[in-house]
Formats: sequence, C-alpha cells, structure tokens
Amino acid sequence: MIVEAPADAVLTALPSAPSIEGIVWRAEDIGGGGIIDRSRATLTFGVGGRLSGSASCNQYAGSYALDRGALNFTSALVATQKACAPSLMDQERRFLAILGAARRIELLPTGALLLSTPEGRSLRFFPEQPLKPAVAS
Repeated sequence: MIVEAPADAVLTALPSAPSIEGIVWRAEDIGGGGIIDRSRATLTFGVGGRLSGSASCNQYAGSYALDRGALNFTSALVATQKACAPSLMDQERRFLAILGAARRIELLPTGALLLSTPEGRSLRFFPEQPLKPAVAS
C-alpha cells in the first residue's frame, strides 16, 4: 500500500517543547472514533529523516524533512500487506487515510501530538514513554 504524503503539512509546537523526533507516539484517537482496545497504531519521526510505525495491523515507513516548522514528506508511505481481523483492517485504513491527508501537526499543551486534515479529520497521539522536560540552553 502506498499513501501519498502531503507536501504542505505544518508543525506548530510550544516554545519549550521537546523535539518530536525519536519518540514513539501511540495513537489514542483515529478520526474522532477512538481506537480498538488493545490495538496499537504508532508514529515515529526518526532522527535520520525516516518516518515509521504500526498502522494497527501492518508496519509502514517513509521519509520526511522538517524545515522551519514545516513538515515535508520526501517519499510516499509504504506499508506491509499482512491481513488481520476486519475491524483492525478498517481501523488501519482510516489511520493511513488520515495520516496521508494530514496537513497540520501540533504539539498540544496536554503533551498530545495532533495531526489534522483540512477537512477536520485528525489523529491524536501520546508518547508511549513519558517525555523528558526540555532543557533551556
């Protein structure tokens, strides 16, 4: 499966927020419908410009670049093609559709990472592990 990534996604963050890179972000909400209990959808912005995660059933990956607050995907997202229970496959389709259409990324005061589309669909993530506070330099 290939999901085209938006060219004009934007990142906005709190001034003292930690980097979003290198953190495994676990989805807590997909399109306002929650997430299936004990399922796992994740997103990781790797420090080497690689994006990866689990879409509920399959693994996905791609490339990204951050430039002065703008997030640009530098390759299409690709995913493995394993079959799972129909409910997980449906959740995965919704997850990948929203991720592929996301244009805005915000790090919220609650610590949530919110990806949203121009139509208002969104993915909300929280870090799997507690974040370390940002250190002022």
